[in-house]
Amino acid sequence: MKNWFLMLAVAALLLTACGTGGGDQEQRVELPPEPKEGVMIYAALNPVSRQVQSYINAFNGSHEDVQIEVRDYSDENGPQRLLVELAAGRVPDIMEMRRYELPKPGREYLGDNELYTPMLTDRPEGEYWMPYRQMAQKGYLEDLWPYIENDPDFGREGVIEALLKAAEVDGGLYMLFSKVRIATLMGPEDLVGERHGWTFDDLMEVFSAMPEESTILRYNATKWEVFSGLISCALDKYIDWEAGRSLFDSEEFRNVLLFLNSFPDEAKVESLEDTEYEIMWRIRNGRQLLESTLVVDLFDMVNADTLWGKRAAFPGYPTKEGGSGNFFITAGNILAMSATCQYKEEAWDLIRVHIKQRYRPWSSSAGTRAEAMLIPVNREDYRLNIQSDLEHARYLDNLVETPDFYPPYSIFPDWNYAMLPIRHVSKDDVLRFEELVNNTTQIYWPNDALANIVWESIGPYFAGDKTLEETVKLVQNRVTLYVNENQ
Repeated sequence: MKNWFLMLAVAALLLTACGTGGGDQEQRVELPPEPKEGVMIYAALNPVSRQVQSYINAFNGSHEDVQIEVRDYSDENGPQRLLVELAAGRVPDIMEMRRYELPKPGREYLGDNELYTPMLTDRPEGEYWMPYRQMAQKGYLEDLWPYIENDPDFGREGVIEALLKAAEVDGGLYMLFSKVRIATLMGPEDLVGERHGWTFDDLMEVFSAMPEESTILRYNATKWEVFSGLISCALDKYIDWEAGRSLFDSEEFRNVLLFLNSFPDEAKVESLEDTEYEIMWRIRNGRQLLESTLVVDLFDMVNADTLWGKRAAFPGYPTKEGGSGNFFITAGNILAMSATCQYKEEAWDLIRVHIKQRYRPWSSSAGTRAEAMLIPVNREDYRLNIQSDLEHARYLDNLVETPDFYPPYSIFPDWNYAMLPIRHVSKDDVLRFEELVNNTTQIYWPNDALANIVWESIGPYFAGDKTLEETVKLVQNRVTLYVNENQ
């Protein structure tokens, strides 16, 4: 991750050069040629899959006056080149906003179905996220809400608005994706309450009522795991990019540091089997308050109940105001349109394909769902998702000796959940799932440069070399410098 920090630091200096390339800097960077009249540039951070290529071929075949030309940025230094070109005023018309990982030699890239969406603490090498918020606020990107609203096949009523509103910057939507997962923290409802948000004080109040030797998360969670999994993805909230101010000198961030300092530096080394049994024993015996999870469908609601042996709640990550602490993790191709694009309506013709209806309904003859769907942006696909889950549940009920019970998959792959019968999916799970979707208000979009600054700054506090106040001041000063460089 530190390599990406260095890359961003260099690019940030270039991005402040008023789009001219900075004189001498431009001489050292070989910029691509200006596109010909009637050509749109598609910046590909990932190897172009057969699916994406088919979209581009279909576009070029149906548009006589405008053609799409792909520019490849999928190599190791591709994102750096793209940032430098943006700073020099060579802005592509359409951009992919996330690279999932470096291409694997000798392995064909298949497209959306192969795009890896990680757990928050399990990110592949070479993954890269474009500086979305800064690009939007600097005016590089086009607001896509008007295009959705005026599209005869969509409009706001044709999409699941909560998924897209989470990606807004100052009320504008500057990138589009087709599907998401929800990252959240879950716990037993009888302990955490029926809620979709809480503060750190709320969390600690609930935790204080638990037996001695209980833990908030897994007993072997380390400071780094908690920081990277719970804290780093939400650090942007401590920056007011519009005003150019750092907000780390706050009571909330002090509480975050105190919370992190309660975890060990290193985990006790144990076998995977011993670790899983210990975690499961603690969960089932009320010694662990929360567990991280990803939610994509109705079965995840049932599986959560199974894990705790009782009804689960999804309070998410604690926030300052106690609002939603859940995150949408985007999957599939993520596209943005440049504000300088000369063919915006034509660019939308390509971008819109990613949220068109594409999934088939449940096929009882197959006995399985026709597609791996996650949570789609398209509203009709979302409806078919719910219908498919209910039909699939009824199908599974007919396969087992006791119709109301069947084993789900485990969050621990080696666990034999066949010994843990559970109830079937119900209409109540539909309501719980939709409540979770509608109460998720943040997009998971990490800022590795900021995370590195904060993590390196708080290290001396954990080592006992700096006080809490000294650490807060150090973070505030270093992040203020970072904000000033990126304004």
